[in-house]
Amino acid sequence: LLPLTSKIFFDYILLQRDPSTATGIFSAWYLQWLIPIIQPAFSSVISLVILILVAGGITAVLELVQSFLSMRFNQEITYRLQTALFTHVLRFPVSYFKNTQVGYLESRLFGDVGALPGLISQMISLITTTFFLFFSLSIVLAISIPLTLISVSVIPVLLLINWFFTTRLRSL
Repeated sequence: LLPLTSKIFFDYILLQRDPSTATGIFSAWYLQWLIPIIQPAFSSVISLVILILVAGGITAVLELVQSFLSMRFNQEITYRLQTALFTHVLRFPVSYFKNTQVGYLESRLFGDVGALPGLISQMISLITTTFFLFFSLSIVLAISIPLTLISVSVIPVLLLINWFFTTRLRSL
């Protein structure tokens, strides 16, 4: 939404275009809900700045809530899994503990389970990034299909460059 506010600033405040044409940007069915939210921003720079601050504030609060819930979920999963594993290990026969190194058990109980929150965080990040990508792509598609096609056509080149440098860095 923040890049969209810069479009509103340049087109409808600086260049003083007719705001009634702005709804053409949001003619797509999936962007109709944005019209009443951004309509007041067409009147002045102050309204636009307030809209940017509100959008930034909402984004910050949502990221804070996501971080809190993710951390709490990760801690709860880690605690429950470590407790269940420790209870399970306590049922092993004494001969198992005589033949197994303490470091091995500790690595399994704490190291492997400790890696789980990182995996969960990466999965949540993948989901939010995918949602952000589709939402951003839908807005750009609604604004300009040719510009979207040009932007998307660059992605394979960036992926190729990324693959090239990643393979080099891994070998180093």
